[in-house]
Amino acid sequence: MLVAIVALNDMNKVVDLVPKKVVDDDGAPPTNLITLNQTYLSHLRTLPPLPQKVHILFPDKHYDITHASLPFVQHSIIALRTLNPDWNITVYDNNDVDAIIRRGGQEGILSHQEVDILVGSDTNKYEAAHIVERSDIARLLLMYLEGGLYLDADRSISIPMSRILQDTTKLCLPTFDDLNFCQDLMCTSPKNELFLDMIRDCSRIRMKTGPNGGPLERRKGWSKAKELFEMGPVVYNRNILQKVFIGVTYNDIGDYGGYTRARESLVHSAKGLIVTIRDRRMDGLLVDNSTQQHDRSALYKAYGMKPWAAAVNAVWDDEKFWP
Repeated sequence: MLVAIVALNDMNKVVDLVPKKVVDDDGAPPTNLITLNQTYLSHLRTLPPLPQKVHILFPDKHYDITHASLPFVQHSIIALRTLNPDWNITVYDNNDVDAIIRRGGQEGILSHQEVDILVGSDTNKYEAAHIVERSDIARLLLMYLEGGLYLDADRSISIPMSRILQDTTKLCLPTFDDLNFCQDLMCTSPKNELFLDMIRDCSRIRMKTGPNGGPLERRKGWSKAKELFEMGPVVYNRNILQKVFIGVTYNDIGDYGGYTRARESLVHSAKGLIVTIRDRRMDGLLVDNSTQQHDRSALYKAYGMKPWAAAVNAVWDDEKFWP
């Protein structure tokens, strides 16, 4: 969801600590690779082909028409449609996000109480959770139930899917500058148990880590910023590391050479099955470095989108959290 990424834009300024190309994909494998979970790789091979679907969450499902004159829109969703005419691209507004969450309840993936907490319930007097929390769980549900590609609306596009995906591809795990795995760009075949694990991890945090082992404490329906952050990038990366790899966890990844080594291991041990690349926003999985970066602020302003943490911290002013 775009609103979540706005708060993390400063991460694009992270100093480049490791070279862009740390390993030659056609050369000999580097030493000290992290072992991949062969049981999970076998599961991936049983999954259906990756469907030609793109999922984008944004407050206005017709923003590519409404703001077609903006250079950023032209080089993101409009370019995405142009480069991938055979793909079904769907934009989900906030009402659609809630419908996805309700579907999760109908499918038995989320409890009825959790659905009520997320989307709000007059009967049980729940106010709706923050849109960041709802969007984070909705994207995981879409990946598990539908499969395809999830993409944040603020991503520039210049590379067609056909150039990066093979018939055997079942999962994409690009890193964000080798600092973590990108949560704003997901790609999988449906029914990937990795995403079900992520959903269940979010449910555990949401429903069992609050006061007395119950649901999270909330104000105006919103959980604390720290918990919002954990149910987003932390859950995503933690589950990838413990499901895809063996002997490495979210807490000790630094001891194994970090995400650079994890990516190298995917390149040499799961080529064709899992696609990975060191993604740097304007040079990554779906965009090359010849593309000019365009200002997103006009699009943000049109929809009153601001950093989410500031609003959450205003509600939880006695328990503020980065960012």
